[in-house]
Amino acid sequence: MGKKSKARHVVFIEFARGHKQAGKVTIEIYHDLAPKTAKYFTELLTAKTGGYLGSTLSRVVQDGYICGGDLKDVQSTPCPSESFDRRHAHAGVLSLHKSSCQFTITLNEARHLDGENVVIG
Repeated sequence: MGKKSKARHVVFIEFARGHKQAGKVTIEIYHDLAPKTAKYFTELLTAKTGGYLGSTLSRVVQDGYICGGDLKDVQSTPCPSESFDRRHAHAGVLSLHKSSCQFTITLNEARHLDGENVVIG
């Protein structure tokens, strides 16, 4: 494994089903490759109110992707405009949709998300 950039941070997303813990995902955020979008996502992830805390998954596509960040208390603001150069070529890619605050974590290759989501992890 190569050396990590100092501009990358590791975050955790915990999932629950009802009140029961369902799992935790560790993600390296690409602050060096998509700084504005990564900052926006991190702010939503760490917000005590008005962020992802307590939000629901909006879609789970078997062997495809998980889509989350269904925020009801926050006005859906488009993520900052950054490059769509990075691709959804394999499982484990984190991206943010270009016109909302919904995030996607791929479970497999998901090329149809290229150009719609900014890859940030």
